[in-house]
Amino acid sequence: LIRIFPYFSGRSSVFTDFSIFTSPNSTAILNPAKQNTITNNRKVHHYPFGLTQKGYNNLTTSLGSAGAKKYQYNGKELQDDYGLDWYDYGARFYDPAIGRFHTIDPHAENYLSWTPYNYVANNPINTIDLDGRDWYQDKNGNTMWQKGNASVKGYKNIGAKYTQNIGSNTTVTYDQNEPSEMTETVLQPKDWKTQRADVAHGEAADEHGNKVGPNGNCFVESGKMVTASGAKSLDSPSNNISNTKDGVKYIDSQVSQGKSVRLHVDRTGDNKGDHWVALSSATYNLKNQTAKYNFYDPGTIRKPAGISKTNSLSLKSGVLQGTTDYSGKTYVVTDVRKNKQQ
Repeated sequence: LIRIFPYFSGRSSVFTDFSIFTSPNSTAILNPAKQNTITNNRKVHHYPFGLTQKGYNNLTTSLGSAGAKKYQYNGKELQDDYGLDWYDYGARFYDPAIGRFHTIDPHAENYLSWTPYNYVANNPINTIDLDGRDWYQDKNGNTMWQKGNASVKGYKNIGAKYTQNIGSNTTVTYDQNEPSEMTETVLQPKDWKTQRADVAHGEAADEHGNKVGPNGNCFVESGKMVTASGAKSLDSPSNNISNTKDGVKYIDSQVSQGKSVRLHVDRTGDNKGDHWVALSSATYNLKNQTAKYNFYDPGTIRKPAGISKTNSLSLKSGVLQGTTDYSGKTYVVTDVRKNKQQ
């Protein structure tokens, strides 16, 4: 179930495909439409969107060399009449030269954010298209889309929502076949720090229940979390951004680089920052262009509360505010602390 294709840089990557079966000496390509198998004596090498790589794909099969050329990318039949080199997906013909279908998706009205000619939401590495229409998931994690909830052999229905990893720290969530959210994560649970003393296990505490010394300071502990993301939060208050619009813009710029930032929050309603937290992720709503920012809170001894998804902030009436899990208090961001430029 593996094919290997080289990037233009010369590095290699591996992806799985529902229609390719390999053994040490041969490759079998399944044609789902005719339920037959054609055995090739070598692998078929393609670029991600389906163009055949040149120079080492001289194939022969049980149907002869012509048969090997017919069923290739995703097991679809290559239509090479008149030099077209399109693939027959059943409902439509796909052109790997442009990575698009030449005709409109019959369900295009359901996916207004995508061109009606798109192929697998522009992600041919993780997504396949069985018949040129619509997405389920097989045991290897491959996904595809299909309108309705009819069963598909070898796949399980994963519902109307699907979250896809598009990088080590980035996910896209789809509602049906339309992308609705993108989340960029800058901190992992292992990065969380607490200022609170673990008294139950004999750790010394000050009169407020915090650790004795610098580690009992929320500013210090949130700074350690920022450092875990690969950034260096600056110490001087002169590096605060107090304007909400500018602060949000700076947060977004750091998230796009995979970096966390310190956030100064007001917990008492007097418009003065009295606690520090560290940004952990940002979720962008792709439909209404809004954003939600999650944070790790060092103000609790309980890790589940410190990293809870309830710890979130969003813009409300021009103010970046939200709640924290461990106390339920409203946090209002007063300042965003800049990181050292790198």
